[in-house]
Amino acid sequence: MSVLYTTMPLELMFPSEESTNRQYVKRQGRLMEVELVDYNQAKLVRLFSTDPNDYLNEQLQPGVFV
Repeated sequence: MSVLYTTMPLELMFPSEESTNRQYVKRQGRLMEVELVDYNQAKLVRLFSTDPNDYLNEQLQPGVFV
């Protein structure tokens, strides 16, 4: 058994098959991980922000189409 001391998310170190359609984008000055649904539509998967108010914003909730 190995122990990994890293700041990288496990999804980047051990990508799964379902994460092949995911990208990191910056929208409204916020970094987010989105899953591509169509060529012009993406679903928000994860938000990366240090502002707690961003997590209360309904437009930035996981599952919202951006």
